[in-house]
Amino acid sequence: MQILILIVILMVLSAAIVGITRFSRYVKTHHKYELFAFPSLAKNAAAWALMIWGLYWRYRAINDPRVTFWPDPLNGLILFLIGLILYLMLTVKLYRRIGYHSATIALLIGWVIYPICGVIGTFGALMMISVAASTRPVYTINSSRRD
Repeated sequence: MQILILIVILMVLSAAIVGITRFSRYVKTHHKYELFAFPSLAKNAAAWALMIWGLYWRYRAINDPRVTFWPDPLNGLILFLIGLILYLMLTVKLYRRIGYHSATIALLIGWVIYPICGVIGTFGALMMISVAASTRPVYTINSSRRD
């Protein structure tokens, strides 16, 4: 049964990828606009990452009493609003470029793709920053504890 479920999941994912590719090709040929190109993907993922990070910041500031370094929930709300304004600007640009029906379908597809890319992009950026900083482990030479 688990193999059957795995096969169904893979078939649904492959059908979704084929459908998104065909729709992207349709928009490119009929409207002369690349829908899921890297610049568009990066801007939308950045907007979603700001919204997700802002909501998380606000949630932690309100609900976690141990938080001392992000105590103001207004900062999270400001991040969320910046991401929302950026996303709305990109949405208006999309509607103006490709029309109502195609833009609505693209936004429905984007609501699945862009948050995932935003989270992956945030972790990727943090990993690149930590690698670029070349952090090294700290060793304690004269400690009183013996293992």
